[in-house]
Amino acid sequence: MTARQILIAEDDDGSRALLEKQLKHRGYAVTSVGDGELALAALKTHADFDAVLLDVMMPRMSGFEVLRQARAGGITVPIIMATAAAAPEDIVAALDAGADDYVTKPFNFPVLVARLEARLRATPAAPKPMPKPVAPVTEDGLVARLKAIAARIKPAAPIELKPGVELGGRYAIVGRLGAGSFGTVYQARHIDLEQDVAVKVLTRGGERGSIEALRKEAQRACRVRHPNAVRVVDFGLLPPSSAFLVMEMLDGETLDAKVKKGRLGTDLVLPAVRGVLGALAVLHKQGLVHRDVKPGNVLMHKERGGETPKLIDFGTARSLDEPDEEEAILGSPAYVSPERIRGDDYDGKSDVYSCGVMLYRLLAGALPIPGDTHDLDNIARWHLTGAAPPLGQPKIDGVIRRLLAKNPADRPNAEEAESLVEMVVWG
Repeated sequence: MTARQILIAEDDDGSRALLEKQLKHRGYAVTSVGDGELALAALKTHADFDAVLLDVMMPRMSGFEVLRQARAGGITVPIIMATAAAAPEDIVAALDAGADDYVTKPFNFPVLVARLEARLRATPAAPKPMPKPVAPVTEDGLVARLKAIAARIKPAAPIELKPGVELGGRYAIVGRLGAGSFGTVYQARHIDLEQDVAVKVLTRGGERGSIEALRKEAQRACRVRHPNAVRVVDFGLLPPSSAFLVMEMLDGETLDAKVKKGRLGTDLVLPAVRGVLGALAVLHKQGLVHRDVKPGNVLMHKERGGETPKLIDFGTARSLDEPDEEEAILGSPAYVSPERIRGDDYDGKSDVYSCGVMLYRLLAGALPIPGDTHDLDNIARWHLTGAAPPLGQPKIDGVIRRLLAKNPADRPNAEEAESLVEMVVWG
């Protein structure tokens, strides 16, 4: 039998942990959050909760406001207020707003659980389809949105160009460097200038839309003039039905390749993330959002005896003055911001959130997402309601919390985030 799903919204860590322990011991599946805004987000994006234990006095949004907005939005799940707010007027206000029960602190846990179970008996669980006992379906197609993101980042079959092949009469192919979702990247030589360059050749030849997408990538990347962003220098058509984009030649490993070898030190990670945030600040001032900031899209370029971080791959970038079509959702699920998952409006702060996930992963050697990091439902739940486990470095933990704020209004922009990281770098 599928476990009943309980949402606990309680800002006191001790009470929340004890409630969670008591309910799990009785066989319930528990999701717990520490503030009202996360509680409302969880209710809006998951239709599978069987009951809610809701505190009143919580950060960012009170339990009363969560209750009012939930009921106004048609959410009918049983809600039990579990709080220290014991004034008669509070109890009356909560019941009038649609609460199903009201329990005051200090809790008698057996009594609280008994009242919860009595409420659940009054609202029996809907039967679950046998073929899919797990992977709950969300109200707004949350998992479907993440599946669309994951599907779009799978590499397509690469185009193979042999050494010596000329592109546009200006570039001669030297060798293949790698392949991505939309193109194959080659090392090439500028025939007249005798300069090595990287050339991205469109994978999906024959699709006019893909040619236009590559052209837009070139145009957007050209607008970003920053030492920590890859420089795009040319674009051309490749008869009969393809195109190519020319970039500066970079030499080095991505941060993803580096962290897979082992946890990285702050002396590398903090300056690298600071550089990426600087490039993003310029990008955002141009009205653009990258939408796929992750360790695999930051290459540590070897130059002048050191390494310079370079933000690469502007193929997912979007201009904010263009519509964000549903089918155009791009990015890597583990790094996508909550507002993009929900389908809300977003701006450059979405990239800042991705930087926060990247910063954590590089320093911890793992994502901040507990459990199965290939399970899209688990990823979605964490982005909407989870918190990054502390690294034990208070200043860095503070920066990560700021960058990973679920509400974009509580999150710094890229320029502010760059300053936050810089202050940690300089101690």
